[in-house]
Amino acid sequence: MDQQDDLEVEFRKILCVIRQHIPHISSTRYLLQCRFWLEKLSASNQDKVLRNFYLAELCRQIQANKLLPPFNEAPPNGKLTELCQEAQTFHNPASEQRKQTQSFEDKVKGWKIEEHFESDQELLRINAESTVGNKRTDLCCGEPVDLREADLVATASKSPFVDDDSWSDLSEVTAGSNEERLEKGTTEPDCFVLTEGGKDQDAKLSNTLKLLKDTNYLSQDWKKTIAALQLRLSEMIQQNNQLNGVIQKLKTQLEENTAKNQAQNDRNVALFESQYNQEMAKLTETHEKAVLDMQKSLEAEYEQKRKTLSSMFEEQILSIKTEHEEVLYRKDSEICRLSEIIQSQCLRIMNELSTIKNQVSSCSCDKKIHVLKKCVSKMDKVFQRTEKEYLKQIEQLRQELELKDSALQVQLKVQKAELIAQTRTGQKEEFEEILNGLEVKYIKMLEAHEQQIMKTKLRDDKTIEHLKDLLVKHGIAYHDN
Repeated sequence: MDQQDDLEVEFRKILCVIRQHIPHISSTRYLLQCRFWLEKLSASNQDKVLRNFYLAELCRQIQANKLLPPFNEAPPNGKLTELCQEAQTFHNPASEQRKQTQSFEDKVKGWKIEEHFESDQELLRINAESTVGNKRTDLCCGEPVDLREADLVATASKSPFVDDDSWSDLSEVTAGSNEERLEKGTTEPDCFVLTEGGKDQDAKLSNTLKLLKDTNYLSQDWKKTIAALQLRLSEMIQQNNQLNGVIQKLKTQLEENTAKNQAQNDRNVALFESQYNQEMAKLTETHEKAVLDMQKSLEAEYEQKRKTLSSMFEEQILSIKTEHEEVLYRKDSEICRLSEIIQSQCLRIMNELSTIKNQVSSCSCDKKIHVLKKCVSKMDKVFQRTEKEYLKQIEQLRQELELKDSALQVQLKVQKAELIAQTRTGQKEEFEEILNGLEVKYIKMLEAHEQQIMKTKLRDDKTIEHLKDLLVKHGIAYHDN
C-alpha cells in the first residue's frame, strides 16, 4: 500500500510540473493531444508504474516543446504497453529556487524565536507545514521523485487522493488542501518568531517570504489554467459543432451517392440482362439457321456420296458378273470340248469294236468270244475311268465357282459396310466439331458477361470501402447494413 501511495505522490508531482507549462501552449492541437493523454493516464485501471513512466516522458516532451511518438497521436484503447525508449529525467525550473529557499530555512531554524510578525504569520505557518523535518512535499516543484525517501510515504499517507479519472481534478484537490492548511494555520502553535533583529535579517526574511509566495501560488495558477482550458474547450466545442455539420452533410451526400450508385447498378444490371437476352436470342436464331443450313448441306452431300458409292458398287458388281459369266462360258466350252472328245473316243471305240467284230467273225467262235470279253472289259474300264475324271472335274469347277461367288459377295458386303461406316463417322465428327464450337462460344460469352458484372461490383465495393475509411478516419459513426 505504501508503494502505491508513493506512486500517487510521484504522479501528482509530475502533474504539477506539467501544469506550469500549460499556460504557455498556444497550439490547440498540441493542447488537445496533451489533454487526451493526461485523461488516458489518469484512468484508474492503468498500471501505476507504467502510468508514471508515460507521464514522465510526456513531461519531458512538453518541456522540449516537441511531441514525439506515441504522444503525437491519439492514445490507443485499452491498457498501456511498454515504451520502446526510456523516459528521460525532466527539468524542474523551480529546483534552484527551492534549494536556495531550503538553505535559507536551515539558517532560520537556528535563530531564537522571541518576536512575532503578524503580517507574515500565515505564510510562515504554510512554510512550516511544508518543510517540517526537511520533508519536501510541495507538489508544484516538479523535481524527479526519489522513491527511497520515507518522507514521501508519510506525506502521501496524509494526503487524500482523487478517484476521478480526469487529470484536471488535481487543481480542485490541491486548491482545497491549501485552503484547509491556511485555515488550520491559525490554530497550530508552530509559529516562527525571530529574536535576532537587524536590517540584514529583515532583508533575508523578506527574500524568504517572497520565495515562499512564489512557491505557494498553486491555487491561483490552477484557476488561471482552468479558465484557459475552459476558453479553449468552448472554442473546441464550436469547432466540433461545425465539424458535426460538415459530417452530417457528408453523411447525407454519402447516402445520396450510395442510393444513386445502387440505382445506377440496378439499371446497369437490368440493361445488361436485356442486352444479354437479346444477344442470346439472336445468337440462338442464327445458330439454329446455321445448323439447319449445315444439316441440309450435309444431307445433300451424304445423298451425293451415297449415289456415287451405289453407282460405283453397281459398276463393280457388273464387272464381277461379266467376269463370272466369262468364267462360266470358258468352263462350259471346256465341258463341251471334253464331251466332244469323249464322243469321239466312243465313236473310235465303236469303230474298233466293229472292226474287231468283223475280224472275229472270220475266226472261230471261242476266240471271238474271248477277244470280245477282253475288249468289253477294257472299254468298260476306260469308260468308267473317264466318267470319274469328268465328274471330278465338274465338281471341282462347281466348288471353285461357288467359292469365288461367295468370296465376291462377302467382299462387296465388307466394302459397302466400310464405306457406310466411314461416311457416318465423318458426319458424326463434323457434327461434334460444330456443336463443340457453339458450346465454347456460348461459354466464352457467359464468362465475359460475368466478368463485366464482377468488375462493376468490385468498383462499387472499392468506392464504398473508401467512403467508410474516410468516415473512420474522421471518427464518424455509421451503421453498416
